[in-house]
Amino acid sequence: KKINGVKGEGVPVCIKEYGNLNEQNNAIINEIQMYVNKGGCYKDIAVLYRTNLIPRNLIEKTIEYNIPFAARDVIPNIYEHFIFKDIKAYIDIAMGSRKRSDFLAIANKPKRYISRDCLDRQEISFERLKALYDDKEWMLKRLDKFEDDIELLRNLNPFAAITYIRRGIGYDDYINEYADYRKIGSEDLFDILAQIHESSRDFNDYEEWFDHIKEYSEMIKHENLYENRGGDLVTFSTMHSAKGLEYDIVYIIDACEGITPHNKSVLDADIEEERRMFYVAMTRAKKVLNICFPKERFNKKQTPSRFIEELKEDVTK
Repeated sequence: KKINGVKGEGVPVCIKEYGNLNEQNNAIINEIQMYVNKGGCYKDIAVLYRTNLIPRNLIEKTIEYNIPFAARDVIPNIYEHFIFKDIKAYIDIAMGSRKRSDFLAIANKPKRYISRDCLDRQEISFERLKALYDDKEWMLKRLDKFEDDIELLRNLNPFAAITYIRRGIGYDDYINEYADYRKIGSEDLFDILAQIHESSRDFNDYEEWFDHIKEYSEMIKHENLYENRGGDLVTFSTMHSAKGLEYDIVYIIDACEGITPHNKSVLDADIEEERRMFYVAMTRAKKVLNICFPKERFNKKQTPSRFIEELKEDVTK
């Protein structure tokens, strides 16, 4: 078939490099606001990504700036993940909770060798735990460290607290042990932990952070209520779910090696399928295509997707 374009040459593909994830997300929010302020519609815009965990930080920004949106795929709520529940249990105990459920959640994360039989009351006290282990000096040292750690968390801000839980208390070690025991890769677990950690950065105290989490969780649960605004909303979609759809303006976000192509794609056939998916995402744009990648995500250096390099090579031919 002989295919002829009817809209003329149009604008070049725009490849945008950012210092980190926050810079990328803030820039996209600003551009969406500018476009709408000049008379454009939210429904002209789509944000595309490789997996449905990728846009979480950007969606938080979208909610913060009251930009109407709908996601074509379910966005997992990381605040329902066991990792967040563990972090929250540590913080709740630091803030005075002595609930059995909180102690059961984190007593051995990392391993302290506290027997479940010792956590047999609805309210747990360190004094009683120490009394139960008064004949084991090595356990008393562990319990003293546990209590000191909890006390230290009391006066930290959320970001510093998670840093201490991960490094000072040893929760990162627990995640590695958990992944080994379950015979699964630890990368996805650490990605979730990093997202939780990063989400706490801008909050001064636990109450403020937990209020934000409650609001975000409600918005995610009811995100498609934005349909009531007459359908003028930004579309968030995985590359796969965007097949067959077109938008005036498309943002492909987090176009980094290990994300697209996904780090689990190792065979040539897998890479080729990833390449086709990236092509599908690119061709969803009718007028403007923005391919975005941060040089850093959650304090980890990133390299641009090989598909960006291939695109640059194709443009120069």
